[in-house]
Amino acid sequence: MDGAGDIDTGFSPQAIAALQAHPRLTEACNHLARASLAHHAAMDPVGRLLLEDLGRSSLYLAAIVLDKSPDGLTATNLIAATQANRTSSTGRVTEFLRLTQDAGDLMVPSGEERWTRRRLILKPRFLERMRRNMSIQIEGARIIDPALPPPSVLADDAALAHFCFWLGALSTVHRDMVAGPWTPIEIFLSRKSGGRILARLIADQAPGRARLMEAVTISRSGLAREFGVSRAHINKMLADAQAAGGLTLSGSDNVVFTEAFSDNAAHTFALVIQFMRASLRAAFPGQVHAAL
Repeated sequence: MDGAGDIDTGFSPQAIAALQAHPRLTEACNHLARASLAHHAAMDPVGRLLLEDLGRSSLYLAAIVLDKSPDGLTATNLIAATQANRTSSTGRVTEFLRLTQDAGDLMVPSGEERWTRRRLILKPRFLERMRRNMSIQIEGARIIDPALPPPSVLADDAALAHFCFWLGALSTVHRDMVAGPWTPIEIFLSRKSGGRILARLIADQAPGRARLMEAVTISRSGLAREFGVSRAHINKMLADAQAAGGLTLSGSDNVVFTEAFSDNAAHTFALVIQFMRASLRAAFPGQVHAAL
């Protein structure tokens, strides 16, 4: 079971379960974890801040889609889009745009209209961060589905926006799969830098392990330095995950994950990969070739 012909790109429980059982899923997850960590390490400080959690990542994605839409990217349109999807508040959108402008990644043109209605201009660095982010995810998805087009399909800004549109649209249509029910992995994914910390916990495990998450030795101070958070933040996250039955802590630096948490993580990554597969096939149908 190595190619796209073995697993459909739908979102039924059976399709996700089949992908979760794919023999190369752990390999794909390892790649996603390690490559995203390298991307994070190389990224500028403002970029890390703009992509530090799922909420800001959703704003980032929506901004790129709106930038290439007929109405354009405006603060008003971004607020309307995120409120329709129930992904962000007006205050958080305004803060996101202010951070982006202060970093020089966004320009507010002069004009007589209130600034919230002016068409905002995204600079190349803003687009490049997301292009690299999505390229990493395409690389991971291609480990499972080699029929998918390569990351170079996103070389053009319009193509990047078109792909982001499909990714956002499918996420909205299947919001029930994205938003719930609550599982212990959300202790990581919903908190500051939690997704990166989870990636580190995956990347540092033994490469030949039987399941995605088994055991890892950590440095709490090292995690705090790497991701710009406090030791208290790390301690709270680990303690909450232990209380939720996701892991056990042996001493101060040995983490053993429960089988249920590993299955939860594998299901989450399978869902991410399925969204990538479906979005690529919808956005670039002519560039999907026969499975190898």
